[in-house]
Amino acid sequence: MATKTFSGRVDTKKLEYADSIARRESGVSFGQFCSTQLLDYICDTGTLPTFPKQGSSADPFSTMRLLSRIHS
Repeated sequence: MATKTFSGRVDTKKLEYADSIARRESGVSFGQFCSTQLLDYICDTGTLPTFPKQGSSADPFSTMRLLSRIHS
């Protein structure tokens, strides 16, 4: 299978948190988990997923906890 690498700028603490969940629950890195899940979703639906907007006072990890519950 052909692969392509991509990257983005992210908060390192959030990435560490997400990576630890992905490794614990799926045995793969967060990048591997996301690329598979996100690309499958986009190909299945033809759209990007939508997520609730966070308020400025929201816990910075609340979206990550939400995503980990959705995909577990």
